[in-house]
Amino acid sequence: MQLIIDDKEAAKKGMDKFSISIGFGKLISGKTYNISTLDNNSGFKPGGSGKATLTESGNTKTVTIKGKTKDGVGISAIIVYHQVMTPGGIK
Repeated sequence: MQLIIDDKEAAKKGMDKFSISIGFGKLISGKTYNISTLDNNSGFKPGGSGKATLTESGNTKTVTIKGKTKDGVGISAIIVYHQVMTPGGIK
């Protein structure tokens, strides 16, 4: 799974600009589901829709995703982070 949220502050209010890719099975030949609504994101092809919301409690960050891929597959995820990688390092 890979998640990209470009604007942390906007995500705290809930936002529709994010990318998520979730894969099942073998790394290269498994099935992958994507939602990508970011502008100029070379990592994913644009498609799908949804909402990502970030909440923070101490050092723990939780992202809730609800959306659909461009093919209509629903994605609902609650992701709890204890460490977050940023361009400046792990936080």
